This record gives sequence, structure tokens and C-alpha cells, in this order.
Amino acid sequence: MKPAKVLTYRVVIKKDGSGFHGMVPLLPGCHTTGKTVEDTRINLREAITLHLQVMRDEGMDIPRESGLEMIESFDAATIFGKNNPLAYV
Repeated sequence: MKPAKVLTYRVVIKKDGSGFHGMVPLLPGCHTTGKTVEDTRINLREAITLHLQVMRDEGMDIPRESGLEMIESFDAATIFGKNNPLAYV
């Protein structure tokens, strides 16, 4: 038996009022919420699973991430100057 494929999807979780909102950019309509980041992450895993199962049942192609995403950090004092309040927000 062949090893199972691993599907990887980028998720975005943002603060939303008193909780958090999570979405999957590659899967339009795949959104959820949670009280905490961890709740939202767990809910996203369930939402992704259900979304992909529906896509399979409907005979749709299952999208796969193909890009590379990174987060870069910058020293705000170097960019804005040490005396600028934006450097210490």
C-alpha cells in the first residue's frame, strides 16, 4: 500500500471582537470562529476536512498549495527612526 498523501493548507487566524476568525484562502467559503486561537485552529481542521469531503463528493478537483510563504520581521526603530513613536507600537 502506498503512503497516504499529506495535504497542507495555509490558514489565517485573526482577532475578531472577543474571539477569533479563521479562514483558508485556497478553499473559498472555508471559515470558522473560536473563543481562542487554539479553538479556532481545531475548528479549522474540522472545517477543512468537511470542505474537502464535500469537494470530493461533488467530483471537484482538490486544490493543493503550491507556493511558499514566510514571515519576515523588521526592526521598527531602524525603519522609522529611534525617536518615532511608530518604532515602539
